[in-house]
Amino acid sequence: MPRRSSRLYTSCETLPLWNFFKVVETGDLKFLLRVNDRFDYEKIGAVKDKRLADIWESIEEDFSRMNNIAVKVSNDVDKRKLLMHLSQYIEEQAMIRYLFIKTDMKYINELKLRGYKLDGSSKEKYWESLNVAAKRVRYHLSFMESLQLKLKPKDRENHENPFDQIMAWLASNDMKVDDNITVKRYIELKKIINNRIQALNKNGRRSNRT
Repeated sequence: MPRRSSRLYTSCETLPLWNFFKVVETGDLKFLLRVNDRFDYEKIGAVKDKRLADIWESIEEDFSRMNNIAVKVSNDVDKRKLLMHLSQYIEEQAMIRYLFIKTDMKYINELKLRGYKLDGSSKEKYWESLNVAAKRVRYHLSFMESLQLKLKPKDRENHENPFDQIMAWLASNDMKVDDNITVKRYIELKKIINNRIQALNKNGRRSNRT
């Protein structure tokens, strides 16, 4: 078990996003260890360590603070689920809001990859399917609320790997990043994208009034 902090990821500034979601998905703290290659993690057994647990708790708190949300659940598994749904909600809501203002195939295709059924066969069906998508994205909120209230959430189809989704989402927004993007950098880019979408939404509303 590594003892030196130089062999550990200790914050959102250094932790790669891929590792973050590996801990979120599996609960295995070995992904906080620095290795030469991702395949090296396959050679390491599950790790349970008080120091790593404290580091992960700090990373969770930083992630929540950076996204302006309080994670009010005590169960570690529930915390990981909440963080995953928080990330997906922020991204998907932004894309759906934008599509209400302007049609953009890159957002439509990305949402389809995430399981949203957007129908472009006619204008009427498109708006109808977009309204359904706007309702469906709220599932993430109800899921997070149910975790915090200790309720059993309704079942839903599993999403693909969230890291792959996020990388595709960043690419669709013309953000050039490599696979080693850190959690902090991802959140910074996400805010840039969301601010851009909000600005486009405001401009779209203004043009609709004229």
